[in-house]
Formats: sequence, C-alpha cells, structure tokens
Amino acid sequence: MCNASFSLLLQGRSVSNLQSSLEAMQATAMSLKDELGTDLMSQLGADDQLEMDKLNDQIKQLTQQNKDSLKERIRVSGIGW
Repeated sequence: MCNASFSLLLQGRSVSNLQSSLEAMQATAMSLKDELGTDLMSQLGADDQLEMDKLNDQIKQLTQQNKDSLKERIRVSGIGW
C-alpha cells in the first residue's frame, strides 16, 4: 500500500470516528433538551418535596417583606410622586 492510499485510509477512519462522535453528541443534546421540560419536583422524594414547598413559601414571604420594607422606606424618606 502506498503512502497516499494509507493516508486516505486514515482520513476515512478519522472522518468515520468524527461522524460517530457527532452522532453521539447530537443524541446527548436531544436527550438533555428533552429533560429541560420535565418537572424536577417529581423526581424528589416526599420529604424533599415538602422541604421545597416550605422553602418556596419562605421565599414568597421574604419577597413580600422586602417589597413592604421598600414601600415603607420610600414613604418615610418622602421619595415618590
């Protein structure tokens, strides 16, 4: 086998390997894209779901407190319309 034929054979293998890698990456990308739409809460155990619910409630409460504090600060400082 001459050098040119051997080189073409190696390039063919490289292209084939790259094509296989590309197909594997595309399959992984599709799988990850499908996961984007899933609800992560459904993958948690009951205790973890309860904890998440409590944390979400705390976040809502703290957010409301923050808004109320900002309104009070604006009122006290006389900033506004």
